[in-house]
Amino acid sequence: AEVDKIRSDNIKLYEKIKFLQSYAGSRNVPGKDDMTMSKYSRDYENQLNPFETFSQREKLRRVHDLPPYERVTLSFGRFVMSNRTARLLMLVYTVLLHLLIFVVLYKLAHTEDTVRDQAIECQRRYAEHMIKEHGKSK
Repeated sequence: AEVDKIRSDNIKLYEKIKFLQSYAGSRNVPGKDDMTMSKYSRDYENQLNPFETFSQREKLRRVHDLPPYERVTLSFGRFVMSNRTARLLMLVYTVLLHLLIFVVLYKLAHTEDTVRDQAIECQRRYAEHMIKEHGKSK
C-alpha cells in the first residue's frame, strides 16, 4: 500500500512537471532523459491510456463477479505468489503433506501384508495340527 501511494505521488509529480514544461514552453530541460523521468513518463502515459484503464476495470469486474470462495482462493494465490516466505512455507507444507501420505500408505500396505501372511501361516499350522493330532485334513 505504501509503495502504491509513493508511486501515485511520483506520477502526480511527473504530471506537474509536464504541465510546467508545457507552460514555460521549454522543451530542452536538463535531466529530461533521466531514467526516473522516463520510468514515470511510461507510468503517466499508461494512466492516460484508455485501453489500459478499461483492461484494469474489466479485471476488477471479473474478480468481483467470482463467488466468494474463488475470490478467497485468488487472493490466497496472489499472496503466496507475491511473497517469497509464503512460497517457501507452501513448498515445505506440500512436501511434508506428501511425506505423511507416503508413510501412511506404506504402513497400511505393510500392515495388510503382515496380516495376510499371518492368516496364511495360521491356516497352514491348523492344517498340520489337524493331520498330526487327529489324522484328518480339516
